[in-house]
Amino acid sequence: MNNDPEKIEASSMSMRDVFASRAMTGLVSGIAMAPNGTSELADLAEKRGIAPHEVVDVSAYRYADAMLKARMSTIGGEVETKVSDEQLAKMLAGLDGVTPGPWTFDGSIYNDMGAGIRAIPSDRDIAQLWKSGTVAIDAAHIARCDPDTLRSLIVELQARRSDTR
Repeated sequence: MNNDPEKIEASSMSMRDVFASRAMTGLVSGIAMAPNGTSELADLAEKRGIAPHEVVDVSAYRYADAMLKARMSTIGGEVETKVSDEQLAKMLAGLDGVTPGPWTFDGSIYNDMGAGIRAIPSDRDIAQLWKSGTVAIDAAHIARCDPDTLRSLIVELQARRSDTR
């Protein structure tokens, strides 16, 4: 990744960066100058023992984080996730070598014993479930979770998370 501020492309900015830059514009435009030529920003930085730009940097990202949180709540998303980035990476890696999809379940229960899930390209059973009260529901659910579908979901979720950080 290019860290030269003059050469960073807009496409490499996350949504958090965009929100922070907008917040920073507002923060900087609202800085009042005192009659003696100093600014409220310089005074605040001096009180905190930090450089003036650090006040703006930290504040801008705090505003960005608040905007992302508000955005997630208005679109029905959750701010806290139940699946960690590490779990997603393990799930993605675990798909390597699994029988490719799509998978299917035709609703058949074999000899009143259970159900089979088939891989469509190879037309062979890849899993069998013993009969239980929910065997048809379970088999249909497993068939929907073929590796190509899961890979697409995981990659899309990872991309969305990187956009909001």
